[in-house]
Amino acid sequence: MYTLILNFFSEAQISFSLGSFIYFTVGYIVVAVIMHLKYYFKAKEAPATKSKADKLTMLQALLDDGILSQEEFEQKKLICK
Repeated sequence: MYTLILNFFSEAQISFSLGSFIYFTVGYIVVAVIMHLKYYFKAKEAPATKSKADKLTMLQALLDDGILSQEEFEQKKLICK
């Protein structure tokens, strides 16, 4: 009787493990595809470049903070236009 019960549970465990492995693998693939699509569409929505006014504002802030010199500011301002 005990051998029959042990045999049943050992076979059930093996089939459960194989089934679980397949379901977890399929689930992982589905989640990976969803995350890839999410990042793909999120990157498409993001603006690729900033406007000239934004760039000039950032350069002016760097000049005001003393990070850029006036000469560097003028040089980068010409590149920005």
